[in-house]
Amino acid sequence: MEYVLFNPKIKALSTKNVSDLIQVRRVGITTGGSDPKNVLLALYDLIDFEVWEEIQFIFFVGNNYMHKAKLPSHFPENVQFMPYDVTKIMKSQLVVSTFGVSTYELLALGMPIISLGHQEANSIASKVLSKHTTSFTHLGVIDDIAKHDLHTALEHLILSYHLRIRYHNKAKSLMDFKAEERIRSILEA
Repeated sequence: MEYVLFNPKIKALSTKNVSDLIQVRRVGITTGGSDPKNVLLALYDLIDFEVWEEIQFIFFVGNNYMHKAKLPSHFPENVQFMPYDVTKIMKSQLVVSTFGVSTYELLALGMPIISLGHQEANSIASKVLSKHTTSFTHLGVIDDIAKHDLHTALEHLILSYHLRIRYHNKAKSLMDFKAEERIRSILEA
């Protein structure tokens, strides 16, 4: 983890402030750039928004999202669809994310995460990293996730301030944005 490189835009952001984790008001959902499997709408179909009517669910649509024509034109009041923007994602108190680059970025920023895979390979990677770091919740591969599974994972993080803080602290301790210096020192040695 000490050799993960980050986009300068990510390095310029402040880590999540603990005081913003006290109450969950916003849940961000991100599924990657093009999202060929349309995990974004699969997650939309899995969430019972009425159960969480006091929470805003913001679906962050990737720049190259392939299924824009399928986005719903009518949706619950506590749902929004927005272009992917990590600064806006950081206004959430937790994020549901397909495992990939965004997961590492959000972990480095101290964001509580529920991770899932859009395919078996990245689901396995999510599971291994979750198990070894205990810094986020791994949910499985999207094809195997039932409404109950996602509801339970959301419920645990929404209702447990202590779990959000534990994930926040653990995630921040994994990466420190000093990978470039470490790599440079190895190359210069």
